Amino acid sequence: MSKLDGIVDSVVVPHSSPEVHRLVGTGLRRGFRKAVAESAVAQPGSITAQLLDDLPVALIVSGYSTTVTDAQVREQPNLDRIGVCMGWRRGGTVDLELAQSGTIPIPHGPVVPALEDQDAAASHRVPSLDHHAVRRVRRTDVIRDIRGWRVDASFRDSHTDGTGTETVIHEYDLRAIVDSATDEIVEAIATPRVLPYLECPVAAAAAQNIIGIPASDARRTIPSLISGTASCTHLNDLLRTLADVPALGRHLS
Repeated sequence: MSKLDGIVDSVVVPHSSPEVHRLVGTGLRRGFRKAVAESAVAQPGSITAQLLDDLPVALIVSGYSTTVTDAQVREQPNLDRIGVCMGWRRGGTVDLELAQSGTIPIPHGPVVPALEDQDAAASHRVPSLDHHAVRRVRRTDVIRDIRGWRVDASFRDSHTDGTGTETVIHEYDLRAIVDSATDEIVEAIATPRVLPYLECPVAAAAAQNIIGIPASDARRTIPSLISGTASCTHLNDLLRTLADVPALGRHLS
């Protein structure tokens, strides 16, 4: 868990080891993933590693709740973020709105589908969100394929407003093939479902940049392969999960 300032004050994970306590006091906004990778906190591909890897972006997503309920927050210009991704590119929706009104445009996505409308085999029942809370749901399915491992992955960030209505903030799907003999990513197709700004879906084409790299190196190499206005923070996070495919694939007969 972390405080609002992004500093980790406690960590409780499955099969916790003494190493995990070394993360207390580190910041989620910068360097946390590197600290996890350089420690013996979790084995690559483990549930613990996946949970810890999601914490920095979870902090970012949690800011949506404050942004939509606090007018003072909306007045913060965040000019240092211009150019960080496709949605915040210079001359784009966010940049133009900041120049005109000094505020960040607040996206409002579609209502989250009912649980019975989703794949029951790939989902588990979760409690309803409290008002003004956010949630990230992730899924990574690995299936043996004639070409190696076929990957079907997705994630969804959602928010519940003051009336209890849960809407989607971000949602992406990913289809990929990983050569099980060489660990090489041979196919990657990202499909944006819900994103906040008009420009955001263009970044999906950058998934082609990772073809040919070892899946197990995805977390290390993707930040340098897909960056700046060719990138999407949420796309990059989804592509990073391909690093877990070799570990998951070893569980297949």
